[in-house]
Amino acid sequence: MASDKVLKYLTDKYGEYNYKIRLTDFTDDDVRKAIKESHPRDWYDIEDYLYAHADSDEVKAHLKGFDSAEERREAIQHIKNLQNRLHDMEEKL
Repeated sequence: MASDKVLKYLTDKYGEYNYKIRLTDFTDDDVRKAIKESHPRDWYDIEDYLYAHADSDEVKAHLKGFDSAEERREAIQHIKNLQNRLHDMEEKL
């Protein structure tokens, strides 16, 4: 997990955010490398870099703020279901 020092740096630089949850699977070195290689304009550039280099769905889920990959899959499925229902409603109009 990223240290308090890195979490404070991110908070000072990019504002309040739940970095602690999102960086559960990353070390200080991982975050430093992401900052160095992504030349971030904002937190999302760092997040995108880490996501692209993540090695598992579980790590990707944590990075997006979910407790598990299953929770992330359920949220995505819920959104897809809502989109389908909205599409069906539009067709009826």
